[in-house]
Amino acid sequence: MKDIQGTHRLHLLDQTLDLLPQRAIYWREEQTLIVADVHLGKAQTFQRAGLAVPGDTLMHDLARLEEMLAATSAQRLLVLGDFVHHRSGLTSAVREIICEWCNRLNTELRVILGNHDRPNRHFLAGLPLVLQDISWQCGPFEFAHERIASDRFCFIGHLHPVLTLRTLRLPVFAFYSDHCVLPAFSYFTGGWPIERSKLIQAFVPLEDEILVCSIGHA
Repeated sequence: MKDIQGTHRLHLLDQTLDLLPQRAIYWREEQTLIVADVHLGKAQTFQRAGLAVPGDTLMHDLARLEEMLAATSAQRLLVLGDFVHHRSGLTSAVREIICEWCNRLNTELRVILGNHDRPNRHFLAGLPLVLQDISWQCGPFEFAHERIASDRFCFIGHLHPVLTLRTLRLPVFAFYSDHCVLPAFSYFTGGWPIERSKLIQAFVPLEDEILVCSIGHA
């Protein structure tokens, strides 16, 4: 892996994890890029509901994923759920773009089904990727979309965790004693304030660096 500006390296259970400013984790030992909540087609869902939102978020997010795969030389892309958004946003044009993007990947693509993915399972099953129903275990870790009972350290998505500082709402990697919640990869998402009561450490992915935050328990 090339050095990526602003990367913050963690050592957890004898594994090396690089937190990337682009809202992703690179697991060095497994050459795996990990993201959560990509929500492809979300802008198109809003547009079909009559809301004026930019329509280029789909191409932007796919380009960001490609850039991270190239920068890390990852052999696997692991999506912790909600790879796609609502069925109404998966227009024929959006489906074609996603299919073409997946077909030209030279990387294993593994998707854990999220709540937004399940109604679109038939579409996802036709793509060149591996679907996981609930979770996936690898090494000392388990990966899921939502919180599950596990005897391993878990990485999850779903919550789109944010840290609220006055008028700012900043996405975070939220680490607890037995799990980590990843920020939503897509910029076109809302967020939910992080649970601070048992929080050990929060990392804020800024444009070109990771900000390490020490937060007192609320």
